[in-house]
Amino acid sequence: MTSAHPDELAVVLLPAREIQLRLANLRRHTAPHHDAVERRVDIVGRLGSADRYAHLLIRLYGFYEPFEAELGTVVKRWGLPFDIEARRKAPLLARDLAALGVTSRAVDNLPRAGRMPQPTSPQAALGCLYVTEGATLGGQIIARHVAHRLGLGPGDGASFFHGYAADTRSRWRTFCSVLAAASTSDVVERAITAGAIDTFRAYDRWLAMDDAPRTHRPRRRPDEDHQRPLPG
Repeated sequence: MTSAHPDELAVVLLPAREIQLRLANLRRHTAPHHDAVERRVDIVGRLGSADRYAHLLIRLYGFYEPFEAELGTVVKRWGLPFDIEARRKAPLLARDLAALGVTSRAVDNLPRAGRMPQPTSPQAALGCLYVTEGATLGGQIIARHVAHRLGLGPGDGASFFHGYAADTRSRWRTFCSVLAAASTSDVVERAITAGAIDTFRAYDRWLAMDDAPRTHRPRRRPDEDHQRPLPG
């Protein structure tokens, strides 16, 4: 899956070392918030059963769908050089939920996070995207755990964690090149960092409201227990 979006193809890719240096402060200031979300997700516990995994996807959908709607608007408004439609994850989550037996009507009626970051500058928008694009990169590791624990791949319930598949690292480098090139002053870096922290906090706040909707449990196939034994 290679993006042919002209804006992304026009991005000048910076050397990895330069990206690392320019984004060092951003990583340092957001690390505690990243760690808080990671603890909240508790991916090891979520992979204990298909039901718990499906519930995680339900919660993620409730965040990503409104988040991407808001960010899609601001990315286009400020002309940020990203193919934001190709980078959306909510459709992948909807596909995964369908594979796990959640109907499209149930997906449409899932609760959504109400307090989304509302970036007031392109720099703040980049900070918001830093969170979700970084999660896409990290999802590659989680995808391997999902395959090992639940036997799920991109075609039957784990497309979200597979992200952009073979293009994940190249798209991450494109994003980081834009982010690093924009980090030209302390004022800009503060705006980027504020956008990222707002997003981490919104993410954590939503996941904390973890009231599992029992009406949306995935339905099991009759032969599932024989084909895909799950850890207890």
